[in-house]
Amino acid sequence: MDFITLMFDQLLNHASKYRYMYAGSVKVPMVVRAPCGGGRGYGATHSQSLESYLYRIPGLKLFAPATCEDARGMLLSAIRDDNPVVFIEHKKLYGVREEVGDEIEPTPVGKARLAREGNDIALISYSYMVRHCLAAAQELQKNGVSALVLDLRSLSPLDDDAIAAAVEHTGRALVVEEGTRTGGIGAEISARISESCFFELEAPPARLATPDTPIPCSPPLENALLPNPAAITRAAMALMKD
Repeated sequence: MDFITLMFDQLLNHASKYRYMYAGSVKVPMVVRAPCGGGRGYGATHSQSLESYLYRIPGLKLFAPATCEDARGMLLSAIRDDNPVVFIEHKKLYGVREEVGDEIEPTPVGKARLAREGNDIALISYSYMVRHCLAAAQELQKNGVSALVLDLRSLSPLDDDAIAAAVEHTGRALVVEEGTRTGGIGAEISARISESCFFELEAPPARLATPDTPIPCSPPLENALLPNPAAITRAAMALMKD
């Protein structure tokens, strides 16, 4: 992911458009696995989350699993898809170990996962940030706040129905992403929430993202910059006051 811009012409002008330009007679069953994210002290050029650049390319699918089960099932779905898929893999997820089923089943494309039920606020995220949201939800519970956690799984296509259902149920939404704030995934989701769930909202949708700055190599500075459970908890508590 850190150097995916080197293949932007192939993704933007070729892979994503061939099927459209040839009226479906040509397929592009291609999977690009893209390690992303910070948190390891790798510095500015090796700690990036650039999925928002790809998010706006029609014809390109983006998968971003948060669990071992989904990493396996979504990769199978990506391989079987006749369209180009960028498979986003957070670097800090490589060391995660979880129990998985014996049978490998493809994960439904474009279907979000309800990672935790809740009634007061919806924490909406994807990839590694889902785990931070789950940790924040436990802290929020100690403060009497019941947080729903929605794992998007797929950024393109996006499960608008699941997002709307989560927001309509809770009345509040906090979108969490590791990418930079300006022009990010959270901005698009927040706009969609405002358009489709305006009358169900008890407060404006909020975003938590990395500030618009390169990721520092210093671990203390990096930890202070990237979203974490404590920052998510603070943002959610602030939204509960609105």
